[in-house]
Amino acid sequence: RARRTVVINCVAISTPATCERDYERALRVNVPAALTDAAAKAAATAAASAGGAAAADPAAICGHASPNVPAIVHVGTDQVYAGEGRAFWREGDAGPASPANAYGRSKEAAERHLRGAWPRGRHVSLRASLIYGPQAPVQAVPRPLFVQFCAKVAREGAPVTFFEDEWR
Repeated sequence: RARRTVVINCVAISTPATCERDYERALRVNVPAALTDAAAKAAATAAASAGGAAAADPAAICGHASPNVPAIVHVGTDQVYAGEGRAFWREGDAGPASPANAYGRSKEAAERHLRGAWPRGRHVSLRASLIYGPQAPVQAVPRPLFVQFCAKVAREGAPVTFFEDEWR
């Protein structure tokens, strides 16, 4: 049986308007409680099958970074910040979150959940600013998405200059 060493959590209701309309649902989906519960149970089972003692509480095994506890990569958002303040930030500069909207609040709640439910050093949140993919099914965007722009430029063989940093 394969041991899961990394779990990448991409699940989200990421449309801010949807999160505003039904914040409780956004929390249920965006906060990875079911994921951490399932991963804790799997880690406890793996520890028991490897000859270790099975934890009475599966979450107890996640109190430390044992080899059976997978790392969790959580796709977050830069919307955990309102966009106010200085223009440039360095790693470690960011202060407390001040979410811009309900989506940002739900993803910030997800980060808090991971900090409390998963061992330090076994989780990371990637605060992505732009996620790209096919046209959104809920409402068409009135301009090409980034991935569509890149595909067009590649097809045409046109030279293009990309940004070095993003200001939002």
